Parts: sequence; C-alpha cells; structure tokens
Amino acid sequence: MGIDKLRPGDIMTFWKKDSQGKKYIAHVAIYMGKINGKPTIIHTRKDNPTAIGITNSFTYWFGEHFYEARRVLNSTERSSKSFSDSGPVIPQVYKLPPQGPIIQPEDLPGGF
Repeated sequence: MGIDKLRPGDIMTFWKKDSQGKKYIAHVAIYMGKINGKPTIIHTRKDNPTAIGITNSFTYWFGEHFYEARRVLNSTERSSKSFSDSGPVIPQVYKLPPQGPIIQPEDLPGGF
C-alpha cells in the first residue's frame, strides 16, 4: 500500500527461499519511522546476531524480500511526534557479551 502507510512500531517481515524453493519468513524488523526523510527499520544483524542494525535503504535485499507489515500498536499507543537525526543514540557498533553459545537454525539438524 506504500511506505507512507507505515507507522513507527509496525512489524515488518522479509522472506527467503529454502532449498526446495519454498518461501519462508527469514527476518523481522521494527519500523522506526522516517529519520532524515528516509524510512528506517531497526533489526538484528545476520553477521552478528547480538548486534543491532539500523537500515534506511531498501534498494537491495530488504526491498526485494519485503513480505508484509503488521500494525501491532493502536493509534493511542504510539507517538505522532516526528524525529530528526541528532547523532548516534547507541554506539556505532553495539555488541552484547555472549551469554552462551548462539545457536543458528542451520546448526540444528531438525530446525526449531
């Protein structure tokens, strides 16, 4: 329906294909709204599952693999305030110390 219909807090899902060509939801992100005029999401990063990533470009993978957006907050639960970028809120690289081994779905013989 268009990026202008999204609201901060909306859950966005992205698809991939398995070895048989069947699509599945492979990634989930939260829409943050527009920052400096660009639609922005916050999500974990594939190369480091304990790190937070902020993406504001949908020209490659994120644009090609977008599946759907779901609204989970009603209008009274979200702010209508707009924001502009005033510098980093979290460090450029943010990593949690490992709490234990990180197990990826591909590491499990039967999946989750």
